[in-house]
Amino acid sequence: MPLPEFSELTFGFAFLREFERYYTRGGYFPAAPDFITQAAEADKGYDVGILDGATPVYFQFKRSFVVRSQLATEFARPDFRLSSRPIYRMHLLKKAKYRQHKALQRLQNSGEEVLYVTSQVPNTAALNRAFLSRRIVDEATALFSPKDISLPNETKQHWVSFEANASVGYVYSREGTEFKRSIRNAPELAESRLPERAGSVEANLKRLTTLINLAARIDPRTTKEIRERFENPIAQASVAAACILDAHLTLFHGFNVGIHLKPGAT
Repeated sequence: MPLPEFSELTFGFAFLREFERYYTRGGYFPAAPDFITQAAEADKGYDVGILDGATPVYFQFKRSFVVRSQLATEFARPDFRLSSRPIYRMHLLKKAKYRQHKALQRLQNSGEEVLYVTSQVPNTAALNRAFLSRRIVDEATALFSPKDISLPNETKQHWVSFEANASVGYVYSREGTEFKRSIRNAPELAESRLPERAGSVEANLKRLTTLINLAARIDPRTTKEIRERFENPIAQASVAAACILDAHLTLFHGFNVGIHLKPGAT
């Protein structure tokens, strides 16, 4: 089952650049910090004032398998028998009985905005066309709410199969189970759902504490190290999300006024 030619990092980079540069104003360019040498600078770069009127949102990036083969499980089922091809598969991480997926669901159940962000284009050429025309967010990306994806068990490998821009997805191991997608694309997220969740500095500090406490239950040792290295709660939450949940934290400030968390930025 072929993966697209581009990497997960390339896709995530393209999504964040467009989401935070074209759909928000003042977004910083995504970059991976050196947490060992830039720890002090990172703390200085996180002013808690940016929490005012913001909505924390967590993105977990994946790239989808591109499914064309007639022998694929999906095409033997009624769900996709008449579908145009390709369709896409987003595999879920099975490690530790789907610990990552369950952690994202727990974070979401606590009231946080959490999304799987995956590709729905077949190759690098299509990704490049979307990038150049500023259509990564609109055309090349599919969003899934972790809460929408119920696993039938924790022992088999599960994935989500979907058609681009479809209103439903299917959880598969051998047979698919249909679910309705509560959120499908980033424009819908940015223009309605996220602005409705904006909070004060105090409210958002509590939200970030929720993430840090969840991270501590999953990986106490790493969370302890993060708390010792970073004093600023925004830095703690951003690094904990990345290191423990493999998720990217962005503070959304409403349409065209978002801020991306880049350690060391002022």
